[in-house]
Amino acid sequence: MNRAVIALLLAAAAWATGTAVRAAQPTRASQGVYTTAQARRGDAAYTDICLACHSRTRFRGEDFAAKWADKPLATLYTAVKAMPLGEPNSLDPQDYADVVAYLLSVNAYPAGPQELTPTDEAVAAIFLDAKVP
Repeated sequence: MNRAVIALLLAAAAWATGTAVRAAQPTRASQGVYTTAQARRGDAAYTDICLACHSRTRFRGEDFAAKWADKPLATLYTAVKAMPLGEPNSLDPQDYADVVAYLLSVNAYPAGPQELTPTDEAVAAIFLDAKVP
């Protein structure tokens, strides 16, 4: 094989490897994984369902960051789906995703162009990085 063909094959392999590595990296919550409208719905759901047992301050600021940041978003999503107490997974999946979107919004994670999809698989692909400044 001549050197030009070998160089071309090596370049193609390097490009393909780089593409695979980039595709395997999870989406970060700071990239905007919910919409503003979804966070508003989550605020209403939190008010109607969660506020009876959970104050709004419990899930924001340093307390929120200490417990949830630098973990997969699935960790938070699973905890939210365990509610209401004694009735886990009793709400519509969209309500759970909306509440998570609300919690992200009150912790300064930016909204994005697409809603957080209410499936375990979609949430598992997102990393809850440290709070953005």
